[in-house]
Amino acid sequence: MKTIDFSTAEIQGIGRFVAGEDHLAFDWPGTQLHFALSGTATLTLVMDGARNWFNADINGHRQLIETGNGTAQYTLTWPAEDTSAVSTVRLTQRTEGVAATPEGRTGTVRFKGLIVDDDASISAIPFPARTMEFIGDSDTAAYGNMGPRTGLRPTDRSVFANPAYQDASASWAAVTANAFGSACHNISYSGMGAVWNSPGHSESRAMDHFYGRMLVNDVASHVIENDALSLPKVDLIIMYIGGNDWWSITDQETAFSQGYANFLHHIRRLRGDVPILIACANGTSGSCLETEPRQRQFSEQMIKLISDAVDLAGLPNVHQRVIFPTPDISVDEDLDWGIMEHWSAKAHIKWAASVIKHVADVTQWTPTDL
Repeated sequence: MKTIDFSTAEIQGIGRFVAGEDHLAFDWPGTQLHFALSGTATLTLVMDGARNWFNADINGHRQLIETGNGTAQYTLTWPAEDTSAVSTVRLTQRTEGVAATPEGRTGTVRFKGLIVDDDASISAIPFPARTMEFIGDSDTAAYGNMGPRTGLRPTDRSVFANPAYQDASASWAAVTANAFGSACHNISYSGMGAVWNSPGHSESRAMDHFYGRMLVNDVASHVIENDALSLPKVDLIIMYIGGNDWWSITDQETAFSQGYANFLHHIRRLRGDVPILIACANGTSGSCLETEPRQRQFSEQMIKLISDAVDLAGLPNVHQRVIFPTPDISVDEDLDWGIMEHWSAKAHIKWAASVIKHVADVTQWTPTDL
């Protein structure tokens, strides 16, 4: 057996990473490592997974990896009649690196390398031509999308905090990016708002403070405060954030719009003239609202206040669009909902179908997979 170091050029990443002396660190949901192997049908990952879950996709075969806290080895095998054939490997973080679980908290992943057969060789997988960045909250992080429908306040903590019920690779962000053959950077955090977080959230600062971090758990990884770091290049930014602000918005509407406008300016300072598409929920698709009247109220209020924010910001190449899922997402359809009234994987696909059309309109890109 031989070891392939984390810094090997053929191991490429999609997302945000910080290289340490003996590891590659990452923690935003949906972050991916990919490479190709030949001469083997077995692979051992060496990493501290920090209680996160991962999809390991190898030649169309998916294996789930549940990690603990601390460096460990995780061995993967796959069917291969001819071990000389090239096998593509994609390791994707399903979960958020900031979540409370029944076993503790998830954290930052530290990938250290691979152990492979002596005869194995590694090669790079072609990198996507475009990169799309998604800024959001639990709806973008795909919180609860793989679980059964529960109400907003389940009494069983092991249900609502179970990381097995989250898969960022099945989020509307991933579906949208895949439709354009694009890399997907998922910059999302459950409970976080653009200006204010959800009531009771453990963080007092909102996404405008966290957006510039390479690692969500590390304030020192903020690109403005650390000259050695820089955000990876992206070609389009899509925002769907504000659902958590809404719970605190009464009598603070003007403050929200101004704060959201300030956030847009912050993104521009870090990203230059990259186009920004702001998604708003229609009157039947908002999550965590439980009834259509509340969904309509949320939709109407957020569309107006975000429109005010866009006007206040006065920035070029910012596009606000209302998303009409195809087919509709409905509070009466149990299969559209997962844990704590969040979208199911099925609903994420419906939401993405509309977003894809708006992306094509704004960018003139042609979707490859609808």
